[in-house]
Amino acid sequence: MPSSKKTPNIYLNSWLGSDKPKKDDFNEDNQILDQSIGALGARVDGVEETAARLEEAGGVWDGKLTAAVQSLESALASAGAALNGSITGVQGELDTRIQGVQANLNAHAASTVVHVGAAEKTAWNSAAPVVGTYTGNGASGARAVPLGFAPRAGMVFAAGMPPVMMMWSVQTCHQYAGFFSSLGSAGGAAATGTGFTVTSASAGSDGVAYKLNENGFPYVYVVWK
Repeated sequence: MPSSKKTPNIYLNSWLGSDKPKKDDFNEDNQILDQSIGALGARVDGVEETAARLEEAGGVWDGKLTAAVQSLESALASAGAALNGSITGVQGELDTRIQGVQANLNAHAASTVVHVGAAEKTAWNSAAPVVGTYTGNGASGARAVPLGFAPRAGMVFAAGMPPVMMMWSVQTCHQYAGFFSSLGSAGGAAATGTGFTVTSASAGSDGVAYKLNENGFPYVYVVWK
């Protein structure tokens, strides 16, 4: 007769002292063991087959990954070379343009057409009028006012006075301004080789009294070289 108890996993007979085993019980246990071992072997074979497939797949993926990495590295190398070439080209073009701009700046700076040259500056500076003052001393005759150069033209006038004042009481015209140049002068002032002269005098036959050196009068002159 079968055992009173069974093993917990594959239900083999677990005999007690009172049990009376039979041959069929042992055959049945052997059958159960054989089937269990066979099933376990099949599982082991399946696991081994799966492991082999995984190993094979791993090799394939390793190859694919290696190829992908190599392709990516090649693409990156090509892109880097192309980028370096582009940068070199842009840098070359930029250098050329900078050189062109610098050449234009140099030409512009050296141009006497668009810039004032030293000779022009000298001419302009010499063309600027010289402005000065003197105080009349009342001396008779012509008084020299030195400038250190021969003026081309100039004018002189008494500060605060009109150029001409008519004195009706004595029928005389007092002239407080004078004009002179290298080509000729009005009365009372004249150009010289080193400046100009001024005169204060009584009225002549023309009724004009020149008042360009009255004692204590402040006078202003504007002279061009």
